[in-house]
Amino acid sequence: MRKLITLFLLLTLMFTLWASPDGTWSIGFSSGYSNNAVLYQKGYRIDTGYENGNGFSISIPVNYKVNDFFSVETGITYVQKNFTWSKTLRTDSETLTFSQKQINGFVEIPLSLSFSITNSTVSAVASAGPYIGIWAHSYRTDSPYNSSVGLNGEGKYDTVSGFHSFNKADNRFEFGFIFTAGVEVEISRTVMFLRGVYDISITDLSSDYQISRVVRHNSTFRAEAGMRFLIGGAE
Repeated sequence: MRKLITLFLLLTLMFTLWASPDGTWSIGFSSGYSNNAVLYQKGYRIDTGYENGNGFSISIPVNYKVNDFFSVETGITYVQKNFTWSKTLRTDSETLTFSQKQINGFVEIPLSLSFSITNSTVSAVASAGPYIGIWAHSYRTDSPYNSSVGLNGEGKYDTVSGFHSFNKADNRFEFGFIFTAGVEVEISRTVMFLRGVYDISITDLSSDYQISRVVRHNSTFRAEAGMRFLIGGAE
């Protein structure tokens, strides 16, 4: 993982040094909706499942326009990659379902090459590239079975919630690829944009200490709106 981080940082540094001061830079902000799915091999675990989770994202994009067709974009993004894990146990007398809802916050740095078709005001843009990220926090709500069940059936499930305390066995580093497509409108050196973003991690989300460990990956879709402000370049 250290080699991936080093390579990514070197690519970012090379881009910064290569970029011409005569080009057009822009920086801005965006926010939007996120929907995350956990990809995993179910195998014989027919009673275990993951449900998609909804969340939000906030980004500070930095863009360097090479020419009318190509640009390079980086920046920093906070994105929620939420999901709900559930497991069903069946006995002769009843069926019990245990669940855990996770609100997971990731901080990511992308490096994308963008291609655009424009008529000087409106542009159709598509981009792709790698990203690195860190699993910043995880708030979890568990619904374990409660042994003290009332005669009327109440209290079968308990609720326990709180922030997860990460340790060295947790795989917090994330590396993957990001793909975007959208529309940009430039008015008076301000670029307003609406885009869809898809990122897929290739690193394992599961922890080293988990029993019957299953390799898991985040697959996240985002719908974002925002704006960037042009710096430098031709007026």
